[in-house]
Parts: sequence; structure tokens; C-alpha cells
Amino acid sequence: MKKFRIRMSIVPIMLITLMFFAGSVLPGGISQAQAAMQVNDDPGIPVFIDEEEITEGLLPRLRNGRLLGPVRNISETLGAYVDYSEADQEAIIIKDDTEVRMQVDSDVARTYSPGEEVPEKTQLDAPMFIDEGRSFVPLRFLAENFGYYVIWDESSRTVSLVSPDQDEDEEIADEPEEVDEDQKEKDQEEDEEKDQQEPEQPEEKDEEDEKETEVEPNDEEDKIKDIQEQIDARTEELDLQVKFEDKKIDIITERAGTDFPQHEVDFSKNEEQFIITVKNSKIEDKNWDFDNQLLDKLSATTVVTEQKVEEVMEDTVIEEDENTEIGDTVSTYKGKITVELNYPVPELDPDISKNDGESTSLIVTIPKVFETILEEQEIANGLKYTSIRKGQENGPIKIHELRLDPHGDVKPELIMAQDGFSGFERLDSMAKRNNAIAAINGGFYWRAGHPIGLYISDQRLIREPMPNRSAFFYSKDGEATIERTAFNGGLMYIDDINTNLSIDGVNRSRGREELIVYTPEQGNTTGTTSSTFRGHKEIVISDEEIIAINHGDSQIPDDGYVLSIHEQYVRANQDLIDELETGMTTKLHWNMGQSKNVEDVVFALGGGPRILEKGEVDIRSMEEVISDNVSQGRSPRTAVGVTRDGQLLLTAVDGRQSGLSIGMTLEELGNFMKDRGAQDALNLDGGGSTMMWFDNEFQNNPSNGIRNIGNSIVIREK
Repeated sequence: MKKFRIRMSIVPIMLITLMFFAGSVLPGGISQAQAAMQVNDDPGIPVFIDEEEITEGLLPRLRNGRLLGPVRNISETLGAYVDYSEADQEAIIIKDDTEVRMQVDSDVARTYSPGEEVPEKTQLDAPMFIDEGRSFVPLRFLAENFGYYVIWDESSRTVSLVSPDQDEDEEIADEPEEVDEDQKEKDQEEDEEKDQQEPEQPEEKDEEDEKETEVEPNDEEDKIKDIQEQIDARTEELDLQVKFEDKKIDIITERAGTDFPQHEVDFSKNEEQFIITVKNSKIEDKNWDFDNQLLDKLSATTVVTEQKVEEVMEDTVIEEDENTEIGDTVSTYKGKITVELNYPVPELDPDISKNDGESTSLIVTIPKVFETILEEQEIANGLKYTSIRKGQENGPIKIHELRLDPHGDVKPELIMAQDGFSGFERLDSMAKRNNAIAAINGGFYWRAGHPIGLYISDQRLIREPMPNRSAFFYSKDGEATIERTAFNGGLMYIDDINTNLSIDGVNRSRGREELIVYTPEQGNTTGTTSSTFRGHKEIVISDEEIIAINHGDSQIPDDGYVLSIHEQYVRANQDLIDELETGMTTKLHWNMGQSKNVEDVVFALGGGPRILEKGEVDIRSMEEVISDNVSQGRSPRTAVGVTRDGQLLLTAVDGRQSGLSIGMTLEELGNFMKDRGAQDALNLDGGGSTMMWFDNEFQNNPSNGIRNIGNSIVIREK
């Protein structure tokens, strides 16, 4: 067997919480109230409950000659559960099937027994009150209510509270007996004379008896008790505070002393919760709910663990002894604080702060403003995916980015829904139909699916740009640029008669005095009126040759287009149009101002507004005639950017989802694209259209679920 030997005495423990009967008299003729004050000031009079010294550090309060003690500490020590209702200002004590309720400033306690609907009311000596956040009630009531007796031990000068079954032979006294000092001295002298006349004879014992009684059971219990007292002496109360600032939230746990004990901040359970544990500590039970974007809930409790003595030897001043048996258990304490967040934050690094040498604080700072990379993935050679979470003062932002290297094995393409000028299709459907590796939603579109603004595909103009709008261009040489566009119409050259016709637009409704070009993307026919009573004309061209001249609703060749001419335009140019015949050769040319020639562009897509120009955030929503529902406030966003070395950034920002992502303003989007290395960037269609797809699934969380859209940018192998 092993034994333990104590190497130093236990540090004196601060006395707390007395339970005297109000008005009783203690030795020396002092009143109970006076005795309470003396006990508070005199560490020589310990207070025990069931033979264990109370070490909670809370002293009773004296009010109007009555001694009142802290409800929670006393009741929980007596084995009861305590709750407090802020709304009713009511303390609730529950033990077994009995429930006691007391309200602040009330001197009536209500006791609810099993099976009884009407409570028993007890008149208290004094009303319950609150002091420094703790509730206090008459001590006598607490003791009697849970069946405990008060015992005064004159020889050791201690006050004890014991349960009836703890020691039936113990004398229970409301008032300690007064001692006649003269009689006591006379009795002691008689005992001494008797001892001198009859010296005590030593009892003979054989060797076997000596071996068996070498260690008394009480000695072992005392040593285990001493170890428990050492643990209790090292255990301190934690004070918990939450401090809110603009860019952070501090969770502060403070305790007495200059050294903060071993602690841990654990994120292992889930991303939106972490647990702070502090060794050798107790903390008052708390449950807080917060109306805060980041912090949701906080709870605190003390975890009591029964451990074998040998497991806690490092924390006690003891050494092993071969003659003492181990295996008994002692109680250890940890303060546990559970913090629940509305969205994840980066893992935290707690800090220790010394407070004027009297106390020490553990400060866990939860940042509101942060940026962390959640995932990075090489999807293909030249295509990389990055998932990012940003924290803002008013919520989180989730961002998804595709970075395309033009020197890799992939290229971007512009895809129309259902391969037509009108109509809608899911992003994943467009991607799969074109064997794409990845895809992102594209530009704005009208209700019928027609693109809003510039749309060039396969070096063919499908829709002219809107005035002053910006657009994204991808050229035949792999160069990506963002430019403000202009449109000066087009010209249709007729070689046979050495003349040309001015063109006003493409794939849109024909206005008065206008000539509009309709390409196969418009549909099978032009959809115009075919009445012969009107003077409209339509010139059908296939493979740059005039193959038909009609009045309206002409078939559009797959390898050509139709010139649809309003009757007023016809009358204004009657002689020229009358010269047109089938078989003549033609050439179509578009004037895009200072922007790129259509013939040099693989695809181009209008958007707006431009959010980054030459490395600077420059947003001109009014100049580009962008509506407020796009330019103002936070929203889900989609953007395209170009870096200095020509890499392409396709960005999707989730939004309108509290706890996941609140979206971005255009200015925030521009600054983010700049931070990611873009020199130029353009805002595309956002809101519920913002989507990103690869690996056969949507990577973001569309704010209104998966919707059909008008066009997209897909990434394919070269």
C-alpha cells in the first residue's frame, strides 16, 4: 500500500456564510449579530457545513439585527438547486420535490410541497435583498427549511450545520451553554490530581496487532481531507464580463491572484461555438442571450470532477509514502464558459492581463473585422478556387473566387440560355451542356432573357452596348480588358453597286426610320409585320450574299442575318434600296468607337458600373445610368476583374442571409477586388442571380435558391 504525507500546513481559508439563529446568545454574553461580526473579522472561528469548511468567499450581511446569507452559495452547499428570475425578481430553491420561492424586498417565503397546489407561507425575520448582484435571506430560515441543525462547539470555537442523520448523539443547541469558569478550573485541578495518583499503564500488544494498527483509518481520511482542502484553497471564483466595441467583443474572466491558472479555448465542437475552461476555478451559473450580429448566447457553469488522489498530486503539496493506500477520490473544479456565435470567426488567441497586482484576467477577443481563407483548390491547370470569409462590424461576408491564368489549360466562354437570344436556363445546365469545368452567372437581362447592354459572341455583335456603359472584353489573343463602350452604329457595304446602308441597332425592336439587324440568336424569324400595305423591307443575307427581299417576318439564315428596314427609312433611301437585288455581295461593319473591333473579340459582356479602374476604386453609377436597386446598399454581387499580369478573377459574393453573408456594397466590392490583385473590375448581374458552380455542385448559397438566368461565363478546356 502507498501513503501520502503532508509536507506543509494548509493555508488558512477565508470564512464565509454563518447560520446562527437571530437573537441567540453566544459565549461571553455577546449577541448573535455581534458574534457574526466577530466571525467575519476573526479567522480563528471557522464555519462548517456537514464537517466541511465553507470556502465560497462570501460573508453574511447584517441588517436590522438579523444575519442574512447568500442564497445560492448556502442552498447549493446544502444540496439544493437555485434559479433566479430577473423578470419577477424571485429566487427559486428546489430540493428533492420541494420548491421554495422568495421575492426581493418581501419577508414571505412560499413553500410548494409535492401534491399541494397552495403553497405554505412562512414569515421571515427579514426580507430578501440584493447586494452586489447576490441575493441574501435570513440564515435561520435556510437551515431549518432543509432540515439542518446549528451546533456551537465551545472547545474548538466553531459553528457547524449538520443534517439530522449525521450525528444523532451530537448535542443540538439553540444557545451554547454558559460556562462557570471557576467550576471549570476546579474540575481541571481534580482531574490532574487523579492522573498523578493513578498513572496510566501501557497496554500490551503483540507484533501482529502493531502491524495492523500502524495506520489508523482516521489518519487516512484526514490526509485525503487535507488534500481536498489544498485543492479548495487553490480554487477561486471567476468574475465574467462581456465588453462590446465597434470592431471586437471581449469575453473577460477575472479571478484573484497574480497568476492565472491553466486554461483552454476549444473550437473542436463546431465552427460557431467555442468553450473556455479555467482550471481550479468556480463560476456562477449564467445564461445570457444577446441581440447582436455576432454574439448569440453565453453560458457559464462550474464543472465538478471526481478524480483519484494520484491524478491530482501535481496540484497538491504532497509526496508519496509507501505506507499510504491511494485510490480515494477528491473533487476538482473547472469554470466552463460556452460562447455561441451567429457565424464562425478565426480561432482565437487568449491574452492574460494583470490588474494592479490584485487580480488577473483572461481576455478572449472575438474580432468583428477579419478576413480568413476557408478553402483553396486547384480545379484544373490554370484555374484555382478560393473561398473567403470576411467579418464586418455589421455581419459576415462569404466570397467565392475563380482565378483563371490565361497561360493555363482553360479558357472562358460566354453562353446564352438555351443558345438563344431570349429564354432562361439554370447555370448548372448551361455548364453541363457545354462540358464546362466551372461557371458563374453573367450580365444583366430583360424579363424575356434578352441581354441588357453589349453582347458579342464568336466575333459577332449580338446586342449593341447601352450608352456610357462598361463592358468586359476577351480577345482572340487571350487578353482580358474592361472598357467603357460607345456605339456609332454600323454599315452594310454592297460591293456590286459600291454603296452602303447605315445600321441603327441589332436584335432589338425596330423603331421609326430605323434599320435593325437580326441574327440567328433572335430566333427563326424577325417577328416583324409582313403586311404588303406597309412599305417595310427586309433584306435576307446568307454567307454575305443577298438571297431574298421580303416585306417582313423573314426567316433568319443560320449563316447570315436579316436587314429589317422601316418604311420611313425606305422612303428616305428609296433609290438606293430599289437597286438591291438577290445575288449581290455584302459586308457588315460595326463602329464601336474607341473600344475594340468586333472582329478581334471572342466575346464581350456588358455590365455596370465599373468598380475599379487602373488600381483605384472608381464608381460612376449615375454616369453609366445604373439604377438604385443595383448601385445602392448591400446585395449579393458578381464581378469580373483583371490583374496586372492578365489573370482573370470571377467573384461571387453571397448576401441577404444573416449569419452567413450580408453581401457587399459596390465600394466594398471594388476594394475587395483591389485587395485580391485586380487592376480593373466590373460589376455584373447580382442579387438572386449570383451563382458559382463547379465539381457538379453550386459552391455559393444563392439568396433566393437556384434560379434560371439569361447568360453565363463558363470555363472550358482549351
